[in-house]
Amino acid sequence: MVRVWLGEVKDPDFQRVADPARPQLLIGNARNEPEELIEKLNAGSTPGSGFAQTHGIRPRLDLLASLPRTVRGPAPHPNKAEARERMHLIKKHLNGHGYVVDTNKGNSVYTVYVVNLRDTVGPRVGPHGWVYVGQTTRGPQERLSDSTCPATRPAGTSSGTEST
Repeated sequence: MVRVWLGEVKDPDFQRVADPARPQLLIGNARNEPEELIEKLNAGSTPGSGFAQTHGIRPRLDLLASLPRTVRGPAPHPNKAEARERMHLIKKHLNGHGYVVDTNKGNSVYTVYVVNLRDTVGPRVGPHGWVYVGQTTRGPQERLSDSTCPATRPAGTSSGTEST
């Protein structure tokens, strides 16, 4: 059986870009009690705990329990695949209510990038040129290489698409 957990970043100085009044949330799943996993993450005794060691995670099972039953679903879930599906439904619901929800325990940093495109892509709309805006967890050079060199692109992607 697998349980979904919800936590918030404990560090009061952690930047809350989307809405300073709302906590930054993290969502995950655990085979054991969620509080046990969160304690292990905070102590650094489980893989993927770097963010939790730096900023701390406070359990927010109260917020999870307050969600409509149709959103939070049954507890526990029979397997990880069903728990992951439920996590994405919960994340979508919370995003719709103004929360930022991280599904990777805070261990992914996303960078927004802008690429100026040539005017050959089509007629200008107004005085400004065309741009492509994306987001990635990769470094700038690695992302540029993914876009321009087919050999380095992740499998199943084409030029100009982002897989992360």
